[in-house]
Amino acid sequence: MTTGAKIKAPHGTWISPITVDQLVSDSVKPSDAIVDPITSTIYHIEGRPSEGGRSVLVQSKTGLSVIDSGTNPSTFDVRTSVHEYGGAAAIVYNDIAYFSNFGDGRVYRVRVPGSSDGLSEEPEPVTPLPPNSKPSNPTYRFANFDVHPLHPHLLVAIFEDHTIDLPSSVVSTLCVIDTKKKTITDLVKGVDFYATPTFSPGDGKYLAWQQWNHPDMPWQGGEIHAAEVVVDSGEGREVTLEVKDDRHVAGEKKRISAGYPLWINQTTLAFLNDVSGYLNPWVYDVTTNTSRPAFKHPVPLDFGALLWGLNSTPHALVGERWGTYTATKNGRNVLLVVDYFDDKREPVQVKVEGEGEGEVGKFVTMWYIRTVDREKGTFVLVAGQVDKELGVVIGKVDIDKLKEGNRGHEISGDGSAVKGTLETIYWSSRSKADSRDFKNPLDAYISYPIPKTLYVQPDNAPVHVVLYLPFNPKYEGTNTENEKPPCVVHVHGGPNGITTQTLDWSKQYWTSRGWAWLDVNYGGSSGYGRAYLERLDGNWGVVDVNDCIAAAKALGTSTEPLIDLKRTVIRGGSAGGYTTLCALSNSPSTSTTKANVDFEFATGNSFYGVTDVKLFLGITHKFELHYLLRLMGGTPEEVPDVYEDRSPLKRAEKGAFGKKPILVLQGEDDKVVPKEQADKLVAVIEDHQGQVEYEAYPGEGHGWRKAETITDSIKREIRFYSRVFGIQLIGDL
Repeated sequence: MTTGAKIKAPHGTWISPITVDQLVSDSVKPSDAIVDPITSTIYHIEGRPSEGGRSVLVQSKTGLSVIDSGTNPSTFDVRTSVHEYGGAAAIVYNDIAYFSNFGDGRVYRVRVPGSSDGLSEEPEPVTPLPPNSKPSNPTYRFANFDVHPLHPHLLVAIFEDHTIDLPSSVVSTLCVIDTKKKTITDLVKGVDFYATPTFSPGDGKYLAWQQWNHPDMPWQGGEIHAAEVVVDSGEGREVTLEVKDDRHVAGEKKRISAGYPLWINQTTLAFLNDVSGYLNPWVYDVTTNTSRPAFKHPVPLDFGALLWGLNSTPHALVGERWGTYTATKNGRNVLLVVDYFDDKREPVQVKVEGEGEGEVGKFVTMWYIRTVDREKGTFVLVAGQVDKELGVVIGKVDIDKLKEGNRGHEISGDGSAVKGTLETIYWSSRSKADSRDFKNPLDAYISYPIPKTLYVQPDNAPVHVVLYLPFNPKYEGTNTENEKPPCVVHVHGGPNGITTQTLDWSKQYWTSRGWAWLDVNYGGSSGYGRAYLERLDGNWGVVDVNDCIAAAKALGTSTEPLIDLKRTVIRGGSAGGYTTLCALSNSPSTSTTKANVDFEFATGNSFYGVTDVKLFLGITHKFELHYLLRLMGGTPEEVPDVYEDRSPLKRAEKGAFGKKPILVLQGEDDKVVPKEQADKLVAVIEDHQGQVEYEAYPGEGHGWRKAETITDSIKREIRFYSRVFGIQLIGDL
């Protein structure tokens, strides 16, 4: 709290203690939670900007790095580029960690600190290094490991072969890694993509996985398959694995998505299926080869996220018959408990002890959930609150109450919730890891999220947004008559993504200086059901642009406007960069689509954004090679006018950006949206005497990982907007 009279000053000029150095210094970002199924020890993977952006496998309770116990503490990077977006780069089994090293793509084995299995403390490779493999662009890539329970030296994994490193020639399979022989053998092959292979518990008799083919993304036509595992371990022979009786469990190309297999027991599999229009839990019985929904009536909630990263896991097992899910409700994650064996029981929400009705302390983002101890009802996840960044969190549900419910009693007083707890054991900032009672003095500067659902014309369609108003405890507004705050409209990537409501200090950086911040989960965003997701099909560059414009106008033209429309900017990365560029080049003279043209953003920032969709089709990676066909409504040959009209590069050739100032940021090593996309756009804008500032960051790919890049990009952006609007920056940045 502050004392004395509060200050009045123009928005954007407020002095804030939230500086870029504080945002970057000693910060870490948990990106996965991992549990050793034998010891129940919890680990996580975290990104460290201060160490060149590398990722490290960490024992969560001790904070010790698993991979840095030897002589080279900064050599290894626990990351994979399978599907380019990666995820699921490590697993720990009985005190032995296996991980993918980003630099060479090889899988390494290392004993965890404090174990006594006789392995070396130095990571040892267990997969071969193919000839002609390049650093950070390896020929062989691995992810999504699972250990066979009876033969733990055998791992199943996704194997991506880039021997012919062209998007259409990359080969994906499920393979077996023999960590004794240090060999890889194909196990399942023949389709374009695989994910989440998992052995049945106990004897590993069955293997389940997700697969899909072009032109689908996994959330459009993913299929669940299960097969029997055949073990050949005759006398004097090495143990080998094969599969037989491959069964298509669920999912249908282009229409129905099924994913996230999780074995409840040796013969029963849980998975998610969106046949109802929402990702709901289903159950498959291997012995009868039958599937059924977990609920008698569909529940209008998505019980899982889209599979952008292979580490995405929506459910964990608690007790003998229940699963805990991180479902999405009104743009926030909630914990729901599902009874797999009684379809008459609706899902019940976990009521977290200590959470009040207000915003403070409320968990709103919950990812990467995994089982810790079924009998105790414990699980781990990466979770964040409106006033705390992401951290590693242990959760627990009241198993006794769940058992009472299955004896015919209510689970709680109103039958709708079961008690649970969530306790953070590792914070996303190292300074917080030293003490659970750490009090951040910057907490007094937090602007809390205000979720809103707007209804836009002409169809009165819903648009989900999250508003952060300017806030600084030392200020009480502006001393300029009738001034409304400038506003940053942020567009998430994907484009089928979602922006969460967990504390993000980079947003507070702006709001504490007197800016408003608006996240737009436009039509096409995930978490609101398949119909909302499919609003973007055939309409990318139109629906997303319209929704961003409508959201800004709704806040800036009401009877009591909250923002200054004339000082409203738009920014986004990747697909969000494309939307940004489409919005900035959207005008009556250049747009023949149905995009709204009665409002223009003053300026914007596209970071590693798509600039030409047709060009992108020919040079992007395998995972998204056909993604845009659905978003654009066909191939360039089928709908040439669409590709021409919705290309920011083509619009630039017609002078659509005019004199509007534009900031373009790009990673030089980006494999998803290659640098030539940005190079060509900037060159054309400059040829038309447009105002463009361009910076390409060496050593960066599709997203910023290095501390120096993050620092420069934030400072560059606020200085750019301040010059455009004539705002005087005061105080440290």
